[in-house]
Amino acid sequence: MKLELTPQRIAANKKNCLLGGAAFAAKMSSAYNANPSYCNQCSTILPQSKKNNKFCNSSCSAKYSNARKDYSKFTPGPVPKPKDPTAGSAPYSTLFRCECKHCGVIKLYRSQTKYCPEHRDLYSHAGRAKYWFTFNVFHYPDLFDLNWVNSVGFRSSSNPNGVTRDHKVSVNDAIRNNYDPYYIKHVLNCELMLFAENNKKKTKSSITYAELVIQVNLYDQSLTN
Repeated sequence: MKLELTPQRIAANKKNCLLGGAAFAAKMSSAYNANPSYCNQCSTILPQSKKNNKFCNSSCSAKYSNARKDYSKFTPGPVPKPKDPTAGSAPYSTLFRCECKHCGVIKLYRSQTKYCPEHRDLYSHAGRAKYWFTFNVFHYPDLFDLNWVNSVGFRSSSNPNGVTRDHKVSVNDAIRNNYDPYYIKHVLNCELMLFAENNKKKTKSSITYAELVIQVNLYDQSLTN
């Protein structure tokens, strides 16, 4: 005869299963307590859930391993650099043949470099800073198309191909030829262009330094008249 599964009978079956599970767990716990596992280092009794572990924690594991190391096989101090077998006892290192982009002198260095130590500072952040523009383009409406600037916007993280200020006589050429910073950072040496165009131009100059000097002197003279 098939018994009907009423809500009361289902609840009674669940209770019996829980009681059976608890009894089984208690039996297993009692058996483990009678023959527990111990930490190989400190002999602490391991929890039943970690009975298959050898140690109670990572610290005991490290102490156990370190106590059994043969330190006579280890050499104290930093690991020595590899040596070139063809160079006797001299330490081996790779040397790079580099040509300074400023003076053209070729020397061997332990790392790749664009400029020699004598001229490296010229192309550093501080070396370039004296040639940077410091004026506000909106103060010169007669020299720049400010309507275009307002419509396109200057380059920013949210406007990656916006307007940029480019040096007609490049900063690289100014450093290489020791040009007067007054002319390089002058407003007449500035040309507004989109970032993509500026990126294609890179470090090339669009006019000569002599042309720039003439233009700047005439412009400055007109302001004094």
